Amino acid sequence: MSQLKVDSVVPRSGLAAGTQGGIIQMKYTSVNGVVSVSCVESGTHISAFDTAITPLFNTSRIIIQCYFGGVSSNSGNSVAWEIKRGDSRIDDLVGDGNGNRKRFTGRGVSTWNADQNHTHSYSVNIMDFPATTSEVTYKLFGAVEGGTRLFYFNRNRANANANNVYSARLMSSMLVMEVNGL
Repeated sequence: MSQLKVDSVVPRSGLAAGTQGGIIQMKYTSVNGVVSVSCVESGTHISAFDTAITPLFNTSRIIIQCYFGGVSSNSGNSVAWEIKRGDSRIDDLVGDGNGNRKRFTGRGVSTWNADQNHTHSYSVNIMDFPATTSEVTYKLFGAVEGGTRLFYFNRNRANANANNVYSARLMSSMLVMEVNGL
């Protein structure tokens, strides 16, 4: 079998204005089983989602797509999510600072109408510019409102063994893609 290996492929007519080029490589982490994590208000690392990538170029951008479903062990509280590069906060990946407001990548509710049978789905799509050719690991952090709460990924709170849609088990994932920075 023959292989053609190049650093970049650009259309003959060039790239359209505002485009970043093509995908160079992808790394994917699948979380199919149930994961239970004790989350705190300041944020807790969810290690099941850790995804490492070694950029080929220090000019590359990294697109991070994280999808997950789950629910908090207690009703009526908010949850928030942050994607970090290693254990470091990246200012471009969280909301801007203003007064005493906390800063996260995304936020949602932890349960639906205090019902134990439902889960929520969350999606995070962001782009980072690590400016390195050393390995970086993207990590998901979760925070809950009002103390410490278990967060169940890929299942509902009731966890009933019932043959219906709302008792279904879910899957979650993190996809990290290096994009040519041109």
